Amino acid sequence: FPSHDKELILVSCIYRSKPNLDAFHCEVMSKWSERIWNNRIRRDLLLVLGIKLLIGIFLVTEFNLNYPESRINKGLAVIVGDTHTYLTPIEMLIDNGTPLFPCRMPGHLLIYGPAYALLGREWGTVALVCIQFLFSVVTTLFLARIAFILGGGKKSYNVVLILYSASTFVSVWDFVLSADSLSLSLLITAVYMLLTCIVTGK
Repeated sequence: FPSHDKELILVSCIYRSKPNLDAFHCEVMSKWSERIWNNRIRRDLLLVLGIKLLIGIFLVTEFNLNYPESRINKGLAVIVGDTHTYLTPIEMLIDNGTPLFPCRMPGHLLIYGPAYALLGREWGTVALVCIQFLFSVVTTLFLARIAFILGGGKKSYNVVLILYSASTFVSVWDFVLSADSLSLSLLITAVYMLLTCIVTGK
């Protein structure tokens, strides 16, 4: 381990034997985590991006081979049975000033609304898929950090990073026009921010 890894292990051992050192432990862990995060973020982002791009190319190829052209906008954004319940109210709101029916995921308006207004339906959905994909890349790092913060250490961080990046079950939703990808990414982000706040006190 690098010296700062040994420092964290030492402090963790002290903390387990003397719980009254909570403030000291949190301070050292916060500084160590920040240093590691700053050193690794670019490398890990590129790693996750590379893995998810390869998987994405495979998934998009499979979609285009097995789905009718009418269900894939620009060869990238996959339309499923309930896509209209997410997007049509937003489109109606922008076009006519009122939604045709209640939107299942009102938060989509903040992301898909500007994309639809500027690019139209087909390219707007492509922009939405690109946002979902990039957000998923970033939250992969957040999930790995959650594993680390909860006590899993460096090995758990690496395992979660690789397994979640390589999961086709997760990545497939990045290209589907539904709420699954964004909802999961937002949930991971919320948990990560909460744990970071608890650990650092900020």
